[in-house]
Amino acid sequence: MKQGVIRIILVLAVLAGLGYWLWQRAANNAAQADAAIEASGTIEAVEVSVAPEIGGRVLEVLVEAGDEVAEGDVLVRLDPTLLEAQGRQATAALDLARAAVAAAGGPAAPAGRLAAAQLAQAQAAADLLAAQLERLTLLAPADGVILERAAEPGEVAMPGAPLLTLGRLDDLTIKVYVPEDRYGRISVGDKATLQVDAFPDRSFTAEVTQIADRAEFTPRNVQTASGRKATVYGVTLAVEGKSGRLKPGMPADLRFDGSDR
Repeated sequence: MKQGVIRIILVLAVLAGLGYWLWQRAANNAAQADAAIEASGTIEAVEVSVAPEIGGRVLEVLVEAGDEVAEGDVLVRLDPTLLEAQGRQATAALDLARAAVAAAGGPAAPAGRLAAAQLAQAQAAADLLAAQLERLTLLAPADGVILERAAEPGEVAMPGAPLLTLGRLDDLTIKVYVPEDRYGRISVGDKATLQVDAFPDRSFTAEVTQIADRAEFTPRNVQTASGRKATVYGVTLAVEGKSGRLKPGMPADLRFDGSDR
């Protein structure tokens, strides 16, 4: 009789312990599900390649990687020697064409029509060379920071080949990776609070602009085997209210606003 009672008590104790464990696990899962979503990433800038429209020998490169520039700043100068010589030749041809028009009695005279056409052709050639000379000076297309310098004085630049890479400071983004079980709690347009080590007492705002529609494995920089096996979704956010303080390459921590609701 006593052994039966003891067995019943043991069974009840085991069931109670199991019930408590299940309750605790459910509570932890619920708390985790309700917790705010946090992630980390690196601030990136929209990149713009600075390349010449015409080829030429690089005369000067006025910036280094990491330099901040303003729109319109001179970045690179190509050697104008050849085009300047061609420009002088075009100017001389233009003067001869004008003299020919005058000698023919003006553009309205019967003999002056051909001379007038030759004058127009010489003017077009001179204008083309002037435009090409202007394009030997490469200007910053926007405010930004030089991310990469791929040219040195003395090298020959080819048309369309990038000499510099510019990161636009007015168009900063950050990409983070969110676990699959949190993916459904984030939508395009959601806000997030962003903080960087450089300004620990200041917060910035970012807005979700894109959410990957396919899962992928966690990036390689995850060190644990379990982390490398996890699938995540990439979330891209546009950084707002930068005020020139945030720079490409800064690591940042994000907390999605309202994700703990």
